Amino acid sequence: MSAVADWLQQVTSAGGWMGARIESFSQVLIDPASPYYGTAAWRGPAGALWDIGPHAVALLLWVLGPVERVFANKGRGDHTQTLLVHRSGALSSISLAMDAPAPIPGETAFYGKHGRWAMPPIGDWVGGSPQAYGSAIAPLVSPGEPHPADARFGLAVTRVLWGAEQSQRRGLAIII
Repeated sequence: MSAVADWLQQVTSAGGWMGARIESFSQVLIDPASPYYGTAAWRGPAGALWDIGPHAVALLLWVLGPVERVFANKGRGDHTQTLLVHRSGALSSISLAMDAPAPIPGETAFYGKHGRWAMPPIGDWVGGSPQAYGSAIAPLVSPGEPHPADARFGLAVTRVLWGAEQSQRRGLAIII
């Protein structure tokens, strides 16, 4: 298991979290030196909310549980700020941008009765292994017990993102 997978397992097992914060800032849409710059055409229109957002929301749902309400606002350019109210009573926030004016370090951290637990550095996303990907998705397509990250989980993630988008447009909290 990777350091991040180990951390996630520990965070999930520990429980007792009152909230979390996920921040992810990149220059993907504006930096020609970025290995992902060539993907800006399809990433740009929906922005960070629908590009990085699914990963952030999935992580928060996995650890903190279902979301009841979402409030989101859009700042300059691609910057979005989203607040989630979880059924468990936890609050979480997501701050995302893919057009950051400078390299800005982000962070993922949970906080509660165990203090603050930050995700270890991830490293290079570019060199992902096809074998690792195959191993990770194999349980999703295997017969037997349903995997917790099944289509229903994907729908829950999508509903939260839809709620955030609606909240940005309407300027009010959306009940999920």
